[in-house]
Amino acid sequence: MPPTLRPSLPLTLIVATANKLGIGRHGALPWRLKHELGYFARVTSRVPPPLVRPGFKVQNAVVMGRRTWESIPERFRPLKGRVNVVLSSRAKGEGEGRGAVWCGSLEEAMRVLEGMSVDDDDDVEEEGAVKVGRVFIIGGRAVYKAALERPETKRVLLTRVYGDWDCDVFFPADIEHEKGWERKGLKEFRDWVGEEVPEGRVKEGEVEFEYCMFERD
Repeated sequence: MPPTLRPSLPLTLIVATANKLGIGRHGALPWRLKHELGYFARVTSRVPPPLVRPGFKVQNAVVMGRRTWESIPERFRPLKGRVNVVLSSRAKGEGEGRGAVWCGSLEEAMRVLEGMSVDDDDDVEEEGAVKVGRVFIIGGRAVYKAALERPETKRVLLTRVYGDWDCDVFFPADIEHEKGWERKGLKEFRDWVGEEVPEGRVKEGEVEFEYCMFERD
């Protein structure tokens, strides 16, 4: 009999965009929002109870391009408590010993992560074995674009940052107005991320922003 294939892992994009869908400027975020960064860290790190497996270390995965990886201050790389996956055309030999899994494409990364994914039939393996719970796509533009073209992408966690920020990199789709995407209600949003996301606009310093969640079938 042929081996049973595991279902494809659903992908969740997490992104903050300014007006005109700007996401970056000169290789970095144009804004510094402490609360939003905390939200990003908590949501991408939190493994929901149904995915926890006794005998395994279950972590979420964060998938990013090489430039996004390099934009993270070195002292914070790899992002703690998560399986870091970096996409690079120079993946072979580039990432050894740097605390991340390096892959040549999103398709390759998906194959690797599916092999590490939580499964109901998993038995206890070697001590410290890591299993992957949720998978988050965290940038940059080309990686977001590739993920949006995959049927496994079911959800976008969008932080809408109000104002003009003179960005030079832009999110590849206006999902708020794109057919097939639906903004979910606050309760469903909170239930999925596992915390009390504030309703409507919030303010940090002089910057206003809003948390949203979109899904597609």
